[in-house]
Amino acid sequence: MGSGKVLEEEKRWAIVHYQQQGFTRSEIAHRVGCTLPTVRKWLQRHSNNQPMTIAPKSGRKRVLTEASEQLVLNMLTDGNGSSAQQVSKQLCADQVTNRSVHKTTVIRAAKRAASRQDKKLWVRKGQPFKGLTKATQQKRLAFALANLNTDWRKVLFTDRKKFHFRYPGSKVKPSQWQLGAASSSSGGVNQPNHPQCVNLYCGMSRHGVTAVHVVAGSSKHTSSHTNKKGKPARNITTGEYREVLQQTLLPGGKKLSTTQGISTWVLQQDNDPTHRCTAAELVQYNKDNASSVQLLQPWPPSSPDLNPIENLWAWVQREVDQKGCNSYEEFKAAVIDTIAAVPKQHLVNLCDSMPKRLQAVVEKKGDLTKY
Repeated sequence: MGSGKVLEEEKRWAIVHYQQQGFTRSEIAHRVGCTLPTVRKWLQRHSNNQPMTIAPKSGRKRVLTEASEQLVLNMLTDGNGSSAQQVSKQLCADQVTNRSVHKTTVIRAAKRAASRQDKKLWVRKGQPFKGLTKATQQKRLAFALANLNTDWRKVLFTDRKKFHFRYPGSKVKPSQWQLGAASSSSGGVNQPNHPQCVNLYCGMSRHGVTAVHVVAGSSKHTSSHTNKKGKPARNITTGEYREVLQQTLLPGGKKLSTTQGISTWVLQQDNDPTHRCTAAELVQYNKDNASSVQLLQPWPPSSPDLNPIENLWAWVQREVDQKGCNSYEEFKAAVIDTIAAVPKQHLVNLCDSMPKRLQAVVEKKGDLTKY
């Protein structure tokens, strides 16, 4: 029996009874089912004429009533991803409590309410779903309608991607409270806290992929570019993106197009602020190389489902994860090698999906699609 558990009153009197019958303390402990110190404690209390009962402790009065605890549970599990601290502030704002209670109090209250329903409250880690604004939906719809007849065979899709080295795992941060068994819920991808990663640019078309260009933001990578404070940049800058265009994306796009007899090809990019230099770079590139690269505009915001390269990234991540790399250097090499070895038919299928992606956006009036 653990020392922290209070012995039942019936057993306390049994200890006294067995002593009066002549049993030793060890025999009493065995018969009652308690520890020897417990036997000594209650025999001492009896010999000193102390009460054999224990008065209930008053304790601190609970801040929340049962009804308030149920309200807390509802607020935590309503699907909005509210944290315990946010719920505490809302309770105070709604005058359910006269002050903001500690988040631990909120969690304990919610767990008691869940227990009364014979349910378990648990927390799921991951990013909550982010919807699209009406303005963004309208831009997506306008883009889809304007490009229903675009020849996507001439387009080089580009993107920057951070591949995270997932071994070993690390702490997670964003969370969402849920009722029920943890294994029965879907979604909620864990978000590691500062894992090692390789940050890169690449382009893909129906005809192949460009070389990989590793940029600032990669682990163990010191950028030659500086930020506004004059220190080595920790994220991609406009100057570095110019290098990405000049050294990788434009030469790579030209090579892929030339092999297919395509003289005029189109560069796709998203709305990253560092990409604003592209229009001027294309003018200079076309002049210096007697080429006619065009820029696909305007790419709508919040539209990863429209860019087939996002599906390529997911494929690469799965392939690399299966390799079970044991070091970051091995992981980085695996990412680059896997991108270079993507099957040609996979690229064809992804690029040929563009008409269906656009039609799906039209049907959903600009909202997110399954892609």
